[in-house]
Amino acid sequence: MSISQILFAAWGVFLGLLLGFGNAFFRQYFALKLLKTDKKKAVILVSTLSVARLGIILLLIYLLITCVSKVMALGTLGGLVLHTIFMTVKYSKTRNKLKEGNTKV
Repeated sequence: MSISQILFAAWGVFLGLLLGFGNAFFRQYFALKLLKTDKKKAVILVSTLSVARLGIILLLIYLLITCVSKVMALGTLGGLVLHTIFMTVKYSKTRNKLKEGNTKV
């Protein structure tokens, strides 16, 4: 593995983390903004936007595979997996604190 492939993989991991956190931020932002209006419309719109963002992420990974490097695309997938692990741990800790009765999260 050459230095350029290692750098591509590292950049891909960063890109994957950025995509994951950006996706989570926009999902929560839209959910909070829309829940102030009609809840049924909010659920439909947030679900539709989540599918659209997933399509954009998959399109980006496809473009990375075809145009840039397979190593960078694998790094991006790795970054998305790391983001999923981070968020799962964060939400499980938050859920456990709420179950214990501690409202300070």
